[in-house]
Amino acid sequence: MGAISYLTGDIRATIMILLMVILGIVLRYVQESRADNAAEKLKAMVSTTATVIRAGQRKEIPLKELVPGDIVSLSAGDMIPADVRVLTAKDLFLNQAALTGESLPVEKAPAVVAETVQNPLEMNCLCFLGSNIESGTGTAVVVQTGSGLILARWLTASSVSAC
Repeated sequence: MGAISYLTGDIRATIMILLMVILGIVLRYVQESRADNAAEKLKAMVSTTATVIRAGQRKEIPLKELVPGDIVSLSAGDMIPADVRVLTAKDLFLNQAALTGESLPVEKAPAVVAETVQNPLEMNCLCFLGSNIESGTGTAVVVQTGSGLILARWLTASSVSAC
């Protein structure tokens, strides 16, 4: 548009169009950098923790400090901090919609799974990172963390041992 104004000899319109384009670019850059800074500050304020029972005491620790063998306490509203095997449960229902697409919560319990079950998502003694607790309470032992997550391994190897 500015080029057309310049070619027709309207210098005032050319200057105004160029100023508006430059002003738009500067404003967009400033707003984007402010938004990025605000997002970084919010990210620094939020920390995800898990309630772990270590040496007989409950502690809140960052998720990155979880290791296989840790006993975690689970209650309604919590996110599953890693791949875990349920030790105790009282009316423990999980929302696994992000993993399975199921719209209804799934009950989890500390039970032995039949040998015929091949899909780890069908094992009612396993809970996976990415699901959250809708209701109930329980305790679980961390089985895998990081790149060794059971579900990720199953998707590549299609084999998981029973609980």
